[in-house]
Amino acid sequence: TVYVADIGANKTYRYDVAADGALSNRALFCESGSDGMTIDDAGNVYLTRGRAVLVFAKDGKRVATIDVPEGCANVCFGGKD
Repeated sequence: TVYVADIGANKTYRYDVAADGALSNRALFCESGSDGMTIDDAGNVYLTRGRAVLVFAKDGKRVATIDVPEGCANVCFGGKD
């Protein structure tokens, strides 16, 4: 699976990835675009949006909002935990 965010359209899409790298089965993942994103080992997708990181479960439902004091453009995890 690969996720593609369209910040201008305020949408993020999910695609299946074939063994040869070809993409298929485009599906709307969520109604939020993003400048940066990451995914955790449980399949939750984290999208940056203004002064927050929006957290979506692998089914596309928003499960959390993490407010940040300044605007953010990228998100990643650090350390073993």
